[in-house]
Amino acid sequence: MSRTKAALLFLGIWFAVGHVSARAGGGPERTLVVVNSRSPVSLRVAHEYQRLRSIPDSHMVYLPGVPDYYYPGQAAMTLTECKESILVPILDYLDAQKLLNEIDVITYAPGFPYIINITELANDHVLRPFTQDMASLTGVTYFASAVVQGRAEWVRRHANAYFRGGISMEGEAARPMNEAEAALRQEAQDAYYQQKNFAAALKSFQELVQTYREDGGVWYDMACVQSLLGLKSQALDSLERAVGAGWSHSFHTTNDPDLAGLRSESRFAQLVGKMKQREPRRYPSHGFRTGAVWGQSETPQRASVWDASRLDDGGYYLSTLLGYTGVRGNSVPEILSVLETSSELDGTRPGGTVYLMKNSDMRSRGRQLMFEPFLEEMRTRSRKAQILTEGEGNQDGVLPLQKKDVLGAVIGTADFDWSTSKSTMVPGALVENATSWGCAYWAKDETKISEFFRHGAVGSSGGVVSSSMTSFPAPFLHCHYFDGSSLAESFYQSVSSPYTLLVVGDPLVKPFAPITTVPSSWPEGPWSGEVSLKVLPDAGETTSRAETVEAWIDGWQVAEAFADRPLKIDTRDLDDGFHDFRLVTVDSSLLEHRAFAQAQIEIRNHQSLVHLEEIEPVRLGEGVALKGTASGAQKVEVYQGERYLRDATPTNGEFLAIVSSDMLGPGKSFLHVRAVGAEDRRVRSRRREVWVQDPAKQRALKPAQWSLPGVAGIAVLPNGDKESFSLTSLAGATSSSFADVCSREGWPEGTKLELQGEFHAPLEGFYELHLYSTLEGSISCAGKEFAAPQWESRFESYYLEEGWHEFSAQLTTNEYFPQFHAYLSGAAPGFFLGGEQLRHVPGSRAPVDDKPQIQLHGSYGAKFLTDRDREGESQIIPSGEITLSWDKYQSNLRGVLLFPASPEIEGEWTWPEEWIVEKRSGRNWSKVANLDVQFGWSPERGPRKTSAPSWVYLDFSPVKVRELRLRPSTPAAGGLVRIAEVEVAERSSKRR
Repeated sequence: MSRTKAALLFLGIWFAVGHVSARAGGGPERTLVVVNSRSPVSLRVAHEYQRLRSIPDSHMVYLPGVPDYYYPGQAAMTLTECKESILVPILDYLDAQKLLNEIDVITYAPGFPYIINITELANDHVLRPFTQDMASLTGVTYFASAVVQGRAEWVRRHANAYFRGGISMEGEAARPMNEAEAALRQEAQDAYYQQKNFAAALKSFQELVQTYREDGGVWYDMACVQSLLGLKSQALDSLERAVGAGWSHSFHTTNDPDLAGLRSESRFAQLVGKMKQREPRRYPSHGFRTGAVWGQSETPQRASVWDASRLDDGGYYLSTLLGYTGVRGNSVPEILSVLETSSELDGTRPGGTVYLMKNSDMRSRGRQLMFEPFLEEMRTRSRKAQILTEGEGNQDGVLPLQKKDVLGAVIGTADFDWSTSKSTMVPGALVENATSWGCAYWAKDETKISEFFRHGAVGSSGGVVSSSMTSFPAPFLHCHYFDGSSLAESFYQSVSSPYTLLVVGDPLVKPFAPITTVPSSWPEGPWSGEVSLKVLPDAGETTSRAETVEAWIDGWQVAEAFADRPLKIDTRDLDDGFHDFRLVTVDSSLLEHRAFAQAQIEIRNHQSLVHLEEIEPVRLGEGVALKGTASGAQKVEVYQGERYLRDATPTNGEFLAIVSSDMLGPGKSFLHVRAVGAEDRRVRSRRREVWVQDPAKQRALKPAQWSLPGVAGIAVLPNGDKESFSLTSLAGATSSSFADVCSREGWPEGTKLELQGEFHAPLEGFYELHLYSTLEGSISCAGKEFAAPQWESRFESYYLEEGWHEFSAQLTTNEYFPQFHAYLSGAAPGFFLGGEQLRHVPGSRAPVDDKPQIQLHGSYGAKFLTDRDREGESQIIPSGEITLSWDKYQSNLRGVLLFPASPEIEGEWTWPEEWIVEKRSGRNWSKVANLDVQFGWSPERGPRKTSAPSWVYLDFSPVKVRELRLRPSTPAAGGLVRIAEVEVAERSSKRR
């Protein structure tokens, strides 16, 4: 029995006609949205996408156990972890819900690791030596069935049987190039392409093929160089070796000007003929379905039984990431804007041009072989496409310059800045770049695809690791898109080896699909018993003809028939109450376009009812009150889709259930309740929208007039000794990051670490603070106090005003390597707390006891810490004293910060360890009370105990003075003490 039929029998549905096989995907009823239920950002984006695309509630799967892999050095989760925490739970959910063969698309909200380490497959006999050891989240999800079964053939080149052709199927090299061979090839290509020194290039190629003969591209390049040098016979020999190694680009070979000297040779024509025999055919665009038997044929076999034991028999799931909010990614508003634009594009058929960028970069050269065939395909579709060549027509071959109609772009360059191109993307643009690290967000190398979304693209893709050209989409991506395929279908039809490719965007957007109107009339009033529906496919405005009609209830397909036949639905085995009903039409084209009409229906075969009142909006962090009546019910269960939240016991037929809004996440989502009565009979309430509003705005601190980068820290050792330090980053691999400082200082187990500083929110809006720690302790951040997340990640939600916000932590080291990472995303693109986003005010820490043994010399600068801004004056006093005077009394002067007058002399001198600070009253001088001397190091130099401090802070009880004298307790040897700079800065106990 097929899984589809099993699902129907499970629901008690009977057909009036014979079974019609499951049809292509591309609709919300065949899409699953995966959510990280611990991440507020993931919940917010997922629920907004559900609303925009009308995803059924039962097609939202919430995963609570997704590991944290955002911190540097741990960007990739292992394949086993991916299977256990992501893939297996997804497939288990689909199996439990009888949806394994009903879902075609699996898309992820932000909040998931995007890169998967697959080195555990290294010993598998299927793997080739050149296979990359990293895969993308969407790549492993596409092959989820094979991955979960422990098979490895999905990492082969051309493993995607849904691929519709357009890339030459070159043979796989027996082994990768070693380091010396790779250097030789680069040397040869530089001499050939850049320097035009063909003799030098030939010498390098000849040396390379002495040991490396497996690559058809190497032999082809050598043939070109030999042809340019007039060595016809040798060039033909090399070309024959290229064909033998898998080279089959007949169009490019025939039109390559570097081989012009060979075209009159009969042997050349014979070799081109062999290439044509091996060239793959480009098959027409085809709608996707997970249960089909795909292969290199025009029409796949329709599988009535899904056979997951054979990779080429289906079991694929189209997969995309809705957006990436991490470092070098996009902000939540940017992602939501892209998704909203996408949801309005279907059937709009926007105009515009696809631009093909031609330059000498290998990323561009690898796809230039397909440019002319692609232009021909576009001409047959009456669509506009243009090659923009470096150095021609004021173009640089990197980005389209001064083009206002960019509907697509095929780019091949490592780094770019779209804003400098002065070009405009039109709604619906697919723009992608064959960059190996275009989606390796953890690395600074190469511009990320987030740049495209920031400027108007609705879809893109990039490698998570260096990959071969077969791992990137062919330009024919745009042909499938213009034919009417969805974004997800277009990408996966155009790439033959997608396991390293991360596909990002709304998988369902299809601007060039036909517009279809589905008649929306069906029986009024509550449904009971058997219901018969008849669809009139020609009613309404339509540009395609419906072939089949499907009925879906709550995300399950319950009936299917040909368009001219009635649909009969037996409701008696369904729960009474309210349900989501959809009538879906599927047209007769190869693309099998889908359209649907939707309504909330009531089924009433019994008398029991449950009523859920409208839900009042709440702020994030507050409880959501669900009130209603459920006469005769033993209990009431609360659900978000198929996600059980809690239950409540009715009293006198009324119920009240309080649900944490943190579980639901910010934004708008949907809840319903199920009343449970006698014999475990359930009744469903209406689906109600709940709006979880942003938390109250957290005001920024008042601007500080002085500060130092990073956070200040105190390490209290088990023996009571104290050491001061500072951190420029709470994550990363800088010399002053948390892990590196702890490692360098070697603090023993039980050391208490106190951190204090401020972080900066670059834009006002909603943020998710993502913390990871291996230590015990407590954290205070922007008005919230909570326990440190030992050995796991923690998400905290904020609505932050633009500006600086407080951060502090008290942590205790243990026997394990200390880690602490703080990461912020939301209103702005994600960033780790560090660099310019992190600072502290010196003197706000407790005193430190380890003062270096030093003597005074050189120049000082000074800053005064007061409650009010005042201009200060300085006097130059010999013999190492500093006297400061004011025209009027300084009120509540609290301390003085001394630092080198010039940054370049920092570290070349030392500081006195003890100071005397005196205030003047009349002619007499007296010491200030409670003087504390504190030392600190600039983050750039690091808190090394062997180096001199960068500043000294003299802290004392507030005084009201006109004159203050500072001097070391031991006089300095020689010279004057200069104050090169005097500034007054505000500092008080409450800085709001």
